[in-house]
Amino acid sequence: MALTKEATIINYLATEFAKIDGIQATFGFAQNPDALKPAQLPAIVFIPESFQSSLRAHHNRHQNELNITGILFVAPRESRGGKLKFIENATIPFMYSVRSHFQSESVMKGMLALGGLTQAGIVSGEYGVGGNYLNYAGIDHIGLIFRWAFIEIN
Repeated sequence: MALTKEATIINYLATEFAKIDGIQATFGFAQNPDALKPAQLPAIVFIPESFQSSLRAHHNRHQNELNITGILFVAPRESRGGKLKFIENATIPFMYSVRSHFQSESVMKGMLALGGLTQAGIVSGEYGVGGNYLNYAGIDHIGLIFRWAFIEIN
């Protein structure tokens, strides 16, 4: 069975994330672990969060926007005594390094070369502690939530 477009995109994002200084672990499509070990942090996991589809021209032509979310877990919330001022310094610099990496010409071209995409790119990054996204296996983490949008016409 061929990889879905979402799987291909997630594998590309994981490969590119591995090139960013400081990232210890990246997980490709359907490879997210049951738990994150301290030696793996900072680690990123990806989920194909949603898609939107609109009809184009005729009943068999669609424009699909595929939305992929990457969650960068930097450290457990309770590390260093839970003092955010100590652990956020290890987190916030990733906002710039990830944004600049994924907005570089070579990475943008690589995303568009995944086949059938007319637009591709990182659309947001959000700092956080715990909550729905930054809790992994029952442990709240400090980290960043990144979102990408990919548009294909088929």
